Amino acid sequence: MFNKIFLFLFLICFSVTTYSEEGLEKNLELSLEKNAENQERYQDLVNLAAYKEAINAEFKLIPIDQSEVEKFWKKIAEKNLDLKSELLLLKPLFIKENIAVIENSDKSISSKHRFQYELNKTQLSDFNQTLLRGYDVSQKTLFLLVDIGISRDMTWADVGVNSPENFAGVIIDSWKKWGSGQFKNFTQIVILPKDFSERPLNMNPESVTLKWNSLLKKTETFQDRQSARFELVAQYVLVSSKTNQILIGFDFPTQKKEVGITNGKSLSSTLASLIYNLLTTQGGKINSAIEMNTMNSSLMVSEFKLVGKHGLYDLTLVNNFLNEKFKDIKLTSELKSYQASGSILAIKSSLTTEALILKFSGDGGNFPLNEQKILVFSPNDRTFAIIQK
Repeated sequence: MFNKIFLFLFLICFSVTTYSEEGLEKNLELSLEKNAENQERYQDLVNLAAYKEAINAEFKLIPIDQSEVEKFWKKIAEKNLDLKSELLLLKPLFIKENIAVIENSDKSISSKHRFQYELNKTQLSDFNQTLLRGYDVSQKTLFLLVDIGISRDMTWADVGVNSPENFAGVIIDSWKKWGSGQFKNFTQIVILPKDFSERPLNMNPESVTLKWNSLLKKTETFQDRQSARFELVAQYVLVSSKTNQILIGFDFPTQKKEVGITNGKSLSSTLASLIYNLLTTQGGKINSAIEMNTMNSSLMVSEFKLVGKHGLYDLTLVNNFLNEKFKDIKLTSELKSYQASGSILAIKSSLTTEALILKFSGDGGNFPLNEQKILVFSPNDRTFAIIQK
């Protein structure tokens, strides 16, 4: 490992880089010190040097502070990858790449290479954020955002511990283990220190965030029986991590419990179990909401217009008909905008727009709405119209 690092640094120290750009494709020239290692390894070192120079050049164009660039490479170094693995890690950042020798004299101690490439800027940005966060938001993830607090007139000693990590931290870790068994289709479960200030563009649409908030309060102490009464107020909400749309939520009734206070370990365990068990009682409901979110995130939205004379009652009639008629493709039709001259329907289904047009064109595109009205679909302009029988 030491030899690899030394050799790579030796190569970089002797590199001279120039850049030119035509459209999206860029050229980069490197002058690299030759070495006596086998040709395949040397070529890998050349490729890695080219990748790093190209990425650093892109960081200068964005631009990113030098401290952020250093963090980027430090995070990669912390992975302690071998040469091949580091190449495989960086290779997906490039849309196109081609490296060629442009000068390789036997008398020279160095050789020159030209690296022609096109870098995926979005991919690089996402990759950088993944390194800094320590997790990949493009993976299907269950995020836990937890706030377990005590009232201001209490200290953590009142619940039998000397720090929040020994109380809230234990509960959160236990929920993480419970979640991995209860909700099995997630690639990872991540504990968030705080909510996202902005929704990452590459957030997986099937990811969800479980937000928990609770406050524990000691309401009364009984010296004669060496116990205390506690009240717990708690609520949670499950949201789509991509859209922040609420999927399910619940405000628990205030929990009241009297607990012995002479044994700190028993006290903290009892109160922690009270909080932990509240959430686990919601496992079935949370699972159903997760499944619904997964189903909805895979659906596609298409827009169609209802033209001709119609009112709000007609729109309700059309939406209800489409929802029932095409429930086999999980279709839901909703009004996006209303105008007497032409209303827009947002139709969500498991089909692409093209496939949906074919579906609506079946039966000649004529569908009886009721005894007086027929819904007619025109595939050429993607419109519906209501006509009298």
